[in-house]
Amino acid sequence: MSLGTPEYLAAWLRAFVFTQVVEILVYRLVGKIRIAPSFTASAMTHPAVWFIFPTLGIYCGWSFYTMVGVSELFAWLAEALFFWSVVSVTPVRALLISLAANSASVVCGEGMRWATFRVFGHSYP
Repeated sequence: MSLGTPEYLAAWLRAFVFTQVVEILVYRLVGKIRIAPSFTASAMTHPAVWFIFPTLGIYCGWSFYTMVGVSELFAWLAEALFFWSVVSVTPVRALLISLAANSASVVCGEGMRWATFRVFGHSYP
């Protein structure tokens, strides 16, 4: 699946909705953050994680896992900065709730990806 194809855009949309569900739940239940800022935080970072970082990774010669690590580090810190500056939570609390939400979405997303590959008989990349 290549960047920019209809299949890639469809995969992004599914991942975006999935990420929103997981992260909004964590931000709301763990961080006591309202739904609108919770949605906004990952809506700001998710397109970069899916469209900018893969291109940057190809350009820089990164492995898939390096690209994922760098993009998730970006999402964690950018969302924490958003909560600290816009929602006015302390920097430490912003870092912790952003780490919790982003970790949950990565773990749940990779779990879903693994399960999907297993169900359809493909090897997991």
